[in-house]
Amino acid sequence: MGQSQMPSAVTYDSPFVIQDQPGENGRVLYAFVRGEDGHLYRNFWSGKEWNWVDHGSPQNIGVSSAPSAISTTQWWGRLQNAGSVIDVFARANDLNLYRMTGDGDYWEWDPLGQPQAPLTGKPAATEYWRLLDGELRDATALIYVFGRDVDGELQLSFFDGNIWAWFLHGFPSEHVSVADDPGVAVYDFGGRRKLYTFVTGSDGHLHVHIGDGANKRDGDGMNWEWADQNLPSQDNRGPGTQTVAGTPAATVWTPNRPNAELVQGDTMLLAFVRGTDGHLYRNYWNGQTWVWFDHQMPQNSDTHQNTSVGDPAVALYEYNGLLRPYVFVRGDDGHLYSNTWNGQNWVWFDHQTPQNSATHQNTDVGDPSVASYTHDGYPTLYVFARGRDGNLYASYWDGQKWQWRDQNSH
Repeated sequence: MGQSQMPSAVTYDSPFVIQDQPGENGRVLYAFVRGEDGHLYRNFWSGKEWNWVDHGSPQNIGVSSAPSAISTTQWWGRLQNAGSVIDVFARANDLNLYRMTGDGDYWEWDPLGQPQAPLTGKPAATEYWRLLDGELRDATALIYVFGRDVDGELQLSFFDGNIWAWFLHGFPSEHVSVADDPGVAVYDFGGRRKLYTFVTGSDGHLHVHIGDGANKRDGDGMNWEWADQNLPSQDNRGPGTQTVAGTPAATVWTPNRPNAELVQGDTMLLAFVRGTDGHLYRNYWNGQTWVWFDHQMPQNSDTHQNTSVGDPAVALYEYNGLLRPYVFVRGDDGHLYSNTWNGQNWVWFDHQTPQNSATHQNTDVGDPSVASYTHDGYPTLYVFARGRDGNLYASYWDGQKWQWRDQNSH
């Protein structure tokens, strides 16, 4: 299963109650996925049942990449003021990047064009709110959509609240190109808000492109610098010799209990990436410096054999009073695995494989996407992944154990 089959999950706080999808307390859970026909599909929980919607394709041009969905605050004519909308970004067969915007009830496609060197792979999108003396500077969010182009350079499609524009962000360093799709996170530290875009390089290193929007208003709104995070080590004692690959996943974690890994401040920036040795690695800022940590490999609960991991997806979830990161990966054995902090150690869990509701046969899964949600009044996580049989599946925590659900095909 290729990257174009990856879903993108997002929760959305609707500005109004939508008749056929009230969700729970106005919050709706969406999973977007590209179909084999080049259409974009949405799987959503109405508050009573799961439904599929076919969003077609932009200008009848087939979608060619996996989607990237975010919930953001924008001025939109439908709302008549600044409000919450969903933005979904995907590349199409004409090589242009497209944006689908919606409020849950009405959706529209807009072309964002393409940079001089066309994009390849999946885009990574985030909203960004600038701070000035600790206060929000903008009435609506700025939107940053990063992608890797065919020359191996990092490209940016930027929305300043009025117009979209393309900006070339180049190579991580001389003779080093971007090897795979980016992962992004916004991090506040020391009174500054910065945007971090993590990529794996052709040199096997993890690289990060850091944007600081504190004092710049023109162009793409940031001052930028590249940093080489080097290589992870298997003894967790600094940079090593193990190369990394694939698409990183990043998040910001504010532990609500004492954590020995956090040296200064109250918040950590975490970037997870797979190694070419099949291990899951974490590169994190501990308040003073960057540190590497080897999470090893998960073990198949049936065969008791270790398995290499795919590209990670990460979300935060509070369980038993402890806020913890959950990192989800596909194993080479087709199982879904999670790695999480239990307050003392990082532990692996085998979610095994889902069962097709029609054939009752288990199926391997592809790389996952995860979103937090409140279901029947209980906070939980939903992890979506495509099965080898073409169906979309969800692994979710029901309050006592992890369950699989066949979302069926669209």
